[in-house]
Amino acid sequence: MADMDHDPWQKFEPFLDQSLDLSDGERVVLPLSGFRVGPYTLERQLGQGEMGSVWLARRTDDRFEGYAAVKLLNLASLSPSGQERFRRERSVLDNLGHPGIARLLDAGVTATGQPYLIREYVEGQRIDVFARSHGLSRAERIALVMQVLSAVAHAHANLVVHCDIKPSNILVTREGKAKLLDFGIAKLLASEDDTDHASLAVDGAHELTPEFIAPEQARGDAITTATDVYAVGVLLYLLLSGRHPTADGSRSPFEALAAVFDVKPRRLGLGDLDNVVAKALQKAPELRYQSAVAFADDLGRYLAHEPVRAQPDSIPYRARKFVRRNRVPVVAAAATTVGLVAATFVSIDRMREARQQRDVAASIAVSLSTYEELGDEDRRLENLKRRREALASYQRMATLMDTTRRSEAMTRNVMQNNIGVALSSLGEMTAAERVLRGAVQAFLSGNTDGFVDPGILINYCRTLLFVQHLDSAALWYERLYRQSAKSRDAFMESEGASGMARVELARGRADAASRWIRRMKQADKRRAYANPNAERELAATAAYVRGDLARAMAGFDTTLLSLGYAEGKRTYAMRTVLVGASRVALDIGDAAKALEYARAAHSLAFSDPLSETRSAYVGESRLLEGRALLAAGDTVGARSALRRAVTALRTGVGAGHALTREAESVLALLRR
Repeated sequence: MADMDHDPWQKFEPFLDQSLDLSDGERVVLPLSGFRVGPYTLERQLGQGEMGSVWLARRTDDRFEGYAAVKLLNLASLSPSGQERFRRERSVLDNLGHPGIARLLDAGVTATGQPYLIREYVEGQRIDVFARSHGLSRAERIALVMQVLSAVAHAHANLVVHCDIKPSNILVTREGKAKLLDFGIAKLLASEDDTDHASLAVDGAHELTPEFIAPEQARGDAITTATDVYAVGVLLYLLLSGRHPTADGSRSPFEALAAVFDVKPRRLGLGDLDNVVAKALQKAPELRYQSAVAFADDLGRYLAHEPVRAQPDSIPYRARKFVRRNRVPVVAAAATTVGLVAATFVSIDRMREARQQRDVAASIAVSLSTYEELGDEDRRLENLKRRREALASYQRMATLMDTTRRSEAMTRNVMQNNIGVALSSLGEMTAAERVLRGAVQAFLSGNTDGFVDPGILINYCRTLLFVQHLDSAALWYERLYRQSAKSRDAFMESEGASGMARVELARGRADAASRWIRRMKQADKRRAYANPNAERELAATAAYVRGDLARAMAGFDTTLLSLGYAEGKRTYAMRTVLVGASRVALDIGDAAKALEYARAAHSLAFSDPLSETRSAYVGESRLLEGRALLAAGDTVGARSALRRAVTALRTGVGAGHALTREAESVLALLRR
């Protein structure tokens, strides 16, 4: 069947325009079944909203098999803000990889200029329908919400707020796995544009659902991670009670919106769980849980009959919880309790002081949202300088958590991972490896089954590879590959195989790398996804390892062309390709090309003035720049670049690293 071309879409486009202006009851399904969007053929409509329609589609290009959900947008009927929301969804999904978030498979624009997104197809029921139809217990409903919070926490860790969490955006599969959908109006934290949150509240108001909107969204105030916490609180209340916490009985969207400000949710008579729900539904964002992790942690405490943080600390309250968890030991020890009462009261002041310090730490976590913006790659480059501020904040929070000695393992683990990732993004690889190693070891100590969260493990693996701890990198990458294959997480299985291929190439074993590349492609095939640029880069590196410089140069050039380098695009994903291309250009004697690529790599690696003396990425690009200048006969420029390279590499990756030794040896030649 032919791809979606100009003539059929000109025929149906006016009807799509008209359909988007109709109410849900007036809309009809357009006869688009059978048309192709990219490699997919549309089969039936799954849903339709004001931004466009979503279709079930089957892959029909004979390369892969499987189904996907195709989201179509009609640009003719949308304002620039609507188009921006669609572009934002692509950018957001491209940066998120979590089993609880429907993955982006492809995106593009048809011949008529209509954008489309192709995401993982989730076959399941709305979360509220699933809970009702399966007769889930209270504990099972809470467990489902904790799955949602895990996905939300992953988005927040990537500095993305969903902004539109509601039952219709959460599907639950037959296996009971919750999947979060539709990041169409997601907010990128710490936007440079102070009016961004206002545009979401005004231009995007018709996209928001009044029943699930947070008070700050309705007012047009700043959006933070606490905004999503509120929406999940509404969801939890709905699942527990069958009614809405504020809009129950509202007769119009206006009444539902007014109730957000005016109505205080009724308690459900569920004890500690009421306290948890009430904290999530506080009108003031600063009074809510400041992270999805903290919300999930309290729900876990409730299920384990442990004290929840939403409950004011008191000795009698904690004693009740202790007795419930330890009925037999408490009875046996009752006779010894009287003598300990006086000593217990002596420690109350210290407990209060520790709690105050913990609260300060939580406030620092909130402030992180003002430091760093991660969105599409271009925005990421503009805001690299903020990473050091974020790192300092993470470190201050971790210090406070250590000082209080009351931090939860999960929260501390996430913070350690964030510190490691921030260090790695700055190119401070020696420090990053040490911190991420601690995060992995801490995770292992709390999991007797040996499972390591793939989001933490992949960061550690990448750092190990760069610092050239190749045996350790191979061990952990293969572990990631094996555990992901076992859990049928094709995304992380592909990451593990790709990492193993890079390890083997670093060892100079191109044939072994090829076997892992095949496994990567097999995993990609199972998730109906292909990453041609990653495949091209690996193939070019393999050609370089084999000594086929012409093929290597062609491979790197083709990859850069595909990434938009020739059109002036500069994305962080290009950095490793530019480094490889510069090195190959040096080996074939093209000094001008090597210099161009080295300087482009430096522009991507530079984050702030400190990076010139601390970043291994900056040091690597300076090394290649110095070698290219030397090859071009500019010994003065070469000496300057190489000195900077040595300084940055010694700090960023250590004196014993191969890159540091290379920079020092070339600089020594110039001193003779």
